[in-house]
Amino acid sequence: MPKIFTCVDRLSNIFKAPNKKSEVVSQILFGEEFFVKKTNNQFYKGCSTFDKYSGFVLKKNFKKIPLVGKNQFAKDQPDQGQAKAP
Repeated sequence: MPKIFTCVDRLSNIFKAPNKKSEVVSQILFGEEFFVKKTNNQFYKGCSTFDKYSGFVLKKNFKKIPLVGKNQFAKDQPDQGQAKAP
């Protein structure tokens, strides 16, 4: 099942093969998302959502971060538009 993970390191290499010594085809920066199609011991296989480079990234550099819907965000924020009665 494909999932989107976010880079939590300042940058992460995208490798051609699931090996740290493999050719680096691109890099992904902090906060960018990676679409994961498959997983193995140390690597995720997929592509970056920004420029669509595909390859393997180290799992330790990525985290599943839940998206916050606009309705959920609105419930958690204090109402800025109305003054409270004394």
